[in-house]
This record gives sequence, structure tokens and C-alpha cells, in this order.
Amino acid sequence: MGNPVSYPALRRELAGAGVDQKQVAEHLGYVPSQITKRMRGEIPWRITELQAIADLLGVPVVTLIDEPATGSVVSS
Repeated sequence: MGNPVSYPALRRELAGAGVDQKQVAEHLGYVPSQITKRMRGEIPWRITELQAIADLLGVPVVTLIDEPATGSVVSS
């Protein structure tokens, strides 16, 4: 498995809104361990899940997605 992704923008937005992982799990209809695995990068987020979280927080989905690290983008 590659390097885990920590989703800092998602974590920042959740913390700023005072929303915890249990609330996210309830909103998505998941058990908390499913959210924990996603937050650790063990399971990738689906865009539909991120959109549902963005709706919960009242922010655009792009707010939850981090820019790739410099040098990690492959151009053609």
C-alpha cells in the first residue's frame, strides 16, 4: 500500500464546524470505523461521500479536497 493520505482539508473543515467522525458516520449511514479507515487513508473516499459531507458542512466539495503536493502531478 502507498503512503496514507491524511485529508488535512477535510479534517480542518470538520474541526472548524465542530463535527466529529461519529456525526459524519451517522450522516452517511456508516459505522464509525468506516470513517476512521477513510480518514487514515486505508479506504479512499468516494466523491459522493465527500459531497455528502460538504452538504452537511454547508461548504463546496472542493473545500474538502487538498491540493496535490508539489512534484506529485504528472504532466504530459
